[in-house]
Amino acid sequence: MAPGQKQPSTILIVDDDPSALLVSTKPLRDAGYTVLQAPGSAEALKLYAQHPCPTHVVIADVFLPPPGPQLPADRHPDPRE
Repeated sequence: MAPGQKQPSTILIVDDDPSALLVSTKPLRDAGYTVLQAPGSAEALKLYAQHPCPTHVVIADVFLPPPGPQLPADRHPDPRE
């Protein structure tokens, strides 16, 4: 990244439907966002904790299979702290 260039915002998308992940991810990446994908809550929490940059937005399917959408917003604001 060039000096003075702003880092792109990171969006985490959580959906158990692969086609929904594809459809929602492409336009966001085309717009310059960094997009992380997870097929479920457990994977989303793992990605959130391991990704080196902050996650700015989480978009989640509210009808995820159990254990349900227990996403980072339900936890400490930043599990890396």
